[in-house]
Amino acid sequence: MIDGLFAEVVDTSLEISGLEPNTTYICEVSAVNEAGEGPKSDPLSITTLLEPALQFSLTIAAALGGTTDPAPGTLEYDTGTSVSVTAIPNAGWAFEHWEGDVSGTDNPVSFIISADMIITAVFSEVVVPPEEFALTISALEGGSTEPAPGAYTYIEGTLVTVTAIPKSGWKFDHWEGDVTGINPEITVEMLQNLSIVAVFSKMPVGCLPVVAAGILLVAGIIAGIILLL
Repeated sequence: MIDGLFAEVVDTSLEISGLEPNTTYICEVSAVNEAGEGPKSDPLSITTLLEPALQFSLTIAAALGGTTDPAPGTLEYDTGTSVSVTAIPNAGWAFEHWEGDVSGTDNPVSFIISADMIITAVFSEVVVPPEEFALTISALEGGSTEPAPGAYTYIEGTLVTVTAIPKSGWKFDHWEGDVTGINPEITVEMLQNLSIVAVFSKMPVGCLPVVAAGILLVAGIIAGIILLL
């Protein structure tokens, strides 16, 4: 008899159902036949085992651009287990959010297992804007430039043409700074910050531009012809 429960023993083993898990029972054994019940044995303490824990599956997936820790796959957990999953983006990618049975942007994300779950880590590609560089243009006395003197910003790799424009009575001489040379029109590729200066020189007194000198020469020849006539 176990706590008032009777069982007939027909061999050396005994099975009793209806007991609570993780519970201690006190057992006494006695023989019963037509003559009646025999003496009881000394009390025997028996403790039943815990019921197996209920388990659920957690399926972890990772979209393009990264992985997770634990790694993507299906894992089994006892109910009530606290689980933490971390999204790990690849180089050039960023973690964006969770989808499935977990949502939000927490990383890592933690939750309690109470049912079968599927979660997915979603990543987005990081767009790096092109680098920009500054072009500073200056003009000394005697002229200007096109674009006008000042500071300009260009995307890396941009080709920029700058022209030196002398004033009347002046001529372009050369470039100084990060660009040198005597060509009044230059083209630079913006691979770093640049500073250039247009340098001009005053034309000697009595020195006329070629075009103006040519006009005067022609006019003089015409005047001479007229006088001869």
